[in-house]
Order: sequence, then C-alpha cells, then structure tokens
Amino acid sequence: VLSGDVHSSWAAELRRGDRDVGVELVAPGVSSKVPADMRGRGGVIELQNPHIRWQDTEHRGWVVHTVTADEWTSEFRLVDDADRPGTPVEPAQRLTVEAGARRFS
Repeated sequence: VLSGDVHSSWAAELRRGDRDVGVELVAPGVSSKVPADMRGRGGVIELQNPHIRWQDTEHRGWVVHTVTADEWTSEFRLVDDADRPGTPVEPAQRLTVEAGARRFS
C-alpha cells in the first residue's frame, strides 16, 4: 500500500492476527511540514506499534521506488530544511520487499 497525507515517513508491515498480509509505505510531504503535535513523537508511536519497521517525524522529503520482477525497493530521501535552497538530500532509509513476499526483507 502506498499512502501519504500525514506529512511524515512510515514503513509498516501489515498483519491480520499472526499472518503477514502486506506492507505500507507512507511518503512524507515535500512542501508540507510535519504537524507540530506529531513532530519528534515517531519513536513513541513506533514503540506502541511493533508492526512499524521505520519512521521519521522530523523531515520533509519523498520516496523513490524501484520496481523489478524480483523486488520492490523504496528509498526515503529527506532534507533538513526544505525552505533553504541547496539543502542536501539524504538517503534516510531503504526497504525492500521481494516478489511474492508480504513483509520487508
């Protein structure tokens, strides 16, 4: 599942009971800031939700997806200050799902 509109970055493994059913990748906003009530709280949310594999509630950015017959790789690219021209883009996290799998490898 690809989603967004929460202005932060998330990668989660979706489960039904003890069964893996898929993954969800939530893209951050490029121009929208992380909401103030969520900023910096991702670690607490992650601790309370063990299906979340990775999160970032501090930075803006985007996700680059590379899809082949064998796997789907998603790389989160984030910036410290999207309002400042020339701010470096940092590859923050890379996650891969192999073909036919229902969780990150």
